[in-house]
Amino acid sequence: MTVLAHGTLVVHDDPVWLRDLVSRLTDRHEADRPKPWSLEEPPAGYIDSMLRGIVGVELRIDRLEGKRKLNQNRSAADQDGVIEAFAAGSPGEQAVAAAMEEIRAKRG
Repeated sequence: MTVLAHGTLVVHDDPVWLRDLVSRLTDRHEADRPKPWSLEEPPAGYIDSMLRGIVGVELRIDRLEGKRKLNQNRSAADQDGVIEAFAAGSPGEQAVAAAMEEIRAKRG
């Protein structure tokens, strides 16, 4: 399964925009930690100096194209084998197995 995004890249060097982005990214990726780190912890001025070395890139999406190739052209036995193997795998593999089962259910 894949998604292709079309759009315009915008480069940001505005410190306010960058601080907001870095703050949101930090909050998201630190949330599950026992002691989440925040931008407020470093000494005054440290984050501002680090932000000067960051270039923010934003993709303003105009259009998305999605495709999925999930063994629809293979035999039922081949599909069963892939579904069985993926269902016992990683969360990503389990998601593919579920998508394959969904396609099969729609086809009858």
